[in-house]
Amino acid sequence: MKKCSLILCEKKMSKESEKSLSSAEIVFKPMCEILKASVRNAEINDIFFLFEKEERTEKLRNFISQNEASDIFIAQGTSPFISSDTIEKSYDNFLKNSRRITAVVSDFCNSFSAVWVTVEDLKKHCSFEKEEEILLEDIVKTFDAINEFTSYNNDDFLNAENLCDVQKFGEYKRKKILEKLMLSGVEIPCADGVVISEDAEIESDVIIHPSTIIMGGNKISKGAEIGPFVRIRPGCIIGENARVGNFVELKNAIVGADTKISHLSYVGDSFVGENVNIGCGCATVNFDGTNKHRTVIEDGAFIGCGVNLVAPVKVGKDAFVAAGSTVTEDVPENALTIARSRQVNKTGWVLKKKPYKRMKK
Repeated sequence: MKKCSLILCEKKMSKESEKSLSSAEIVFKPMCEILKASVRNAEINDIFFLFEKEERTEKLRNFISQNEASDIFIAQGTSPFISSDTIEKSYDNFLKNSRRITAVVSDFCNSFSAVWVTVEDLKKHCSFEKEEEILLEDIVKTFDAINEFTSYNNDDFLNAENLCDVQKFGEYKRKKILEKLMLSGVEIPCADGVVISEDAEIESDVIIHPSTIIMGGNKISKGAEIGPFVRIRPGCIIGENARVGNFVELKNAIVGADTKISHLSYVGDSFVGENVNIGCGCATVNFDGTNKHRTVIEDGAFIGCGVNLVAPVKVGKDAFVAAGSTVTEDVPENALTIARSRQVNKTGWVLKKKPYKRMKK
């Protein structure tokens, strides 16, 4: 039998807000997208998100008419932790009970989190013509007899009513991710401010210090040390025994083994080789206002403090870039590059000009 899903996302963040509460993020993912992943893992690919009231007149009716011969799984977009295992087992129960509407109910409280129903029965009981927000409870109330599937997974029944709940869910999820990482051999001596996407790939013997943010789509290799106060945005690969931190931001960057990016630097859209040293206050200047450009720093290069590398630019193997330089042309390997104005001292200038308020003119 064909399956589809309706995710109800009309509830707003507040009375004043125009944003859907289900779009609020839990560890870098909107709640409705977390639920969507579970639905997809349960082999349901045809999914409709009901975000706006006006959608029901056309888009929702079209979705239902296109799936007339289907079974439909309905849940709130604010219930992000319904597991794919629960979705699959409740569907098996739904089939065993002659496809009578089946609610996923809790074993510890008077609550339910989702329902299975045939689209044919849904059309008989729900017209979706009223002006108010469509609620899962209202759909269930229209049916006389309801089959129940009991779930023993408490996470299935966590439903956010407001942004305060979302924050609590985020902290709950954050701790679960960190626990899983630590059990796999990732050292997190102090978890304060550490937020890591569950999609990030982090190998054992990595050390992660406080106030480190690691988003999804990143890989951190064995023995690397990250933080404190580091933000790693998507698209980064960090090699073995590399050191990244303090106050460093990476984005779409490959960082080779044993490379050190230690202080107050930004490295974006870059390839950084092995055994590279990037000094304090450096930046890869990757955006010209229209396009992003790539910086290449080859193995063994030394980038002094306060250097700007204006992409596209390449620093050759074992090259040395002097502190304070703004580099706009390629640097040959083994070369020293100095790209800054010569210092000029005006002796006695302050005494003559008296530029400070404390000095009487």
